[in-house]
Amino acid sequence: MSSGLLGCLLPSMNLCKVIIPALNRDPEATMRAIHEEKCTCMFPGSALLHSILAHPDRYKYDLSSLQYVGLGATPIQPDFLRMLETELRIGRAGQEYGLTESGNFLTSTLYVDHNDDRRYTSIGRCLPHIELKIVSNDGTTLQIGCEGEIWARGYSIMRGYDNDPEQTAEAITNSGWLRTGDIA
Repeated sequence: MSSGLLGCLLPSMNLCKVIIPALNRDPEATMRAIHEEKCTCMFPGSALLHSILAHPDRYKYDLSSLQYVGLGATPIQPDFLRMLETELRIGRAGQEYGLTESGNFLTSTLYVDHNDDRRYTSIGRCLPHIELKIVSNDGTTLQIGCEGEIWARGYSIMRGYDNDPEQTAEAITNSGWLRTGDIA
């Protein structure tokens, strides 16, 4: 299950509303939707937020209902996250990390203490029921602070690639760890 699908299903299961202001990532339509619907959470691409920050009419819209904006897919500069919080009056801006094979985000800065400045330079803490570790090229678990591949294990991790046991064996260890291919 992709994060996009979860983004539609989970709010509905929690009696929340999903707002899709425009299919073409229109910054003004997005600002209008946040202003009128009092949206509280958003997971946009950073390009849309850059467009909103540069939009000449952004001050016409009250975006302060946004309690959390989560970004992913690319590293986000700490100054950009701070700018979102101050310029757009967003309660908190942070990063998430995940991939299609993980079925959802693996980490989020939503779970990091609000007063901890590391939340600006981190992908956050593991979500519940997720394990992460950093491993060397030979699969040895590395100590905190060492560079290596991110491996993930948990209930949301895929069981395998459809009708492709060879690719599944390359991606998932016998003990259920997903080799993400991402370096941290």
